[in-house]
Amino acid sequence: MANDGILRVIEAAPFGEVYNCGPENPISIRELVEICAHGCAVDPDDLIDVVGERQGQDGRYWLNSDKLRA
Repeated sequence: MANDGILRVIEAAPFGEVYNCGPENPISIRELVEICAHGCAVDPDDLIDVVGERQGQDGRYWLNSDKLRA
């Protein structure tokens, strides 16, 4: 979806409009790192260091892509 969405915005969206392009369902930051690592043939455990929580820590990011899907 992300690649298709970005291409559609480039080709057809009016100049100056803002579109969020994200998954239909939210995923954790860890899941995102794991997906990227597997796509690059890297062991995710080589990239992830689990540390204690910090004030204001985000557990996930989720962009509302309804405008793009419409």
